[in-house]
Amino acid sequence: GYGYFTEFENEPRANTSAKTIGLRLHGKEKINDTFSALFTAEYAKQTDYKDALDIDAKYYLISGGIGIAGWDIRLNKEFLEGTSNDSTRPFQPHFGTNHLFQGWADLFLATPDAGIDDTFISVVGKFMGAKIKAEYHMIDSDNAVGGDDEFGNEFDLGVYYKFKKNIIGSFEYANFKADSDGSPLTRPDTEKFWITGIYKF
Repeated sequence: GYGYFTEFENEPRANTSAKTIGLRLHGKEKINDTFSALFTAEYAKQTDYKDALDIDAKYYLISGGIGIAGWDIRLNKEFLEGTSNDSTRPFQPHFGTNHLFQGWADLFLATPDAGIDDTFISVVGKFMGAKIKAEYHMIDSDNAVGGDDEFGNEFDLGVYYKFKKNIIGSFEYANFKADSDGSPLTRPDTEKFWITGIYKF
């Protein structure tokens, strides 16, 4: 369980001061010598705090999958509620490395007013000494805008390899394809990649 009571003292950020109360369950259960069950469930409620404007939004994550031969395969659904009659602000994670969520192309570092409904498949494992991580996101909104609720789809791939005890290299790739129907929610098609070297002292 957790509770975050965040007060921003300066305008206009004071309008987003919020209290966030949540509960998270995360685990891995061995089925036999080959298979394991993977599960995560999380729910949080965010409301206004101190001098904030009306905030009343919810968040949830449901994730289930299977572990087999060193690989974890999951089906996930993450929901961040947008604005509504009860809330002038969407559910907003105020702190953290939001690059890790809703795709690596960084198009959703803050929750849009329309909210986010992200269904994605994730695969993590090792191949020939390298760690492999891949995700495929189908990102929709919470609130339909102009009759359309789709932002687009994104594919992400990361390869991480330890060359020596203190030398690590990585390649990461993100490819976001926007909904092609001319929706008001449309984000630009975006393609990014990173090549990173790390030396540990």
